[in-house]
Amino acid sequence: MDFIRNFFGGLASMFNITTSPLYRYPYYNSAEGLRGDMLRIGKDIEFVFEKEEE
Repeated sequence: MDFIRNFFGGLASMFNITTSPLYRYPYYNSAEGLRGDMLRIGKDIEFVFEKEEE
C-alpha cells in the first residue's frame, strides 16, 4: 500500500506546478516586501530612541 502511495506521490512531483507571482498589495516581489519591512523596523527603532531621549 505504501509503495503505491509513494509511487503516485513521486509521479505527481514530476509535474511542474507553478506558483502565481506575488501580486497582492502592497508588494509585487519579495525584495520590495523586505524593503517595506526594514523601513517599518527602522521607524520602530527610531520611535524607541525618541522615547528614551524624553
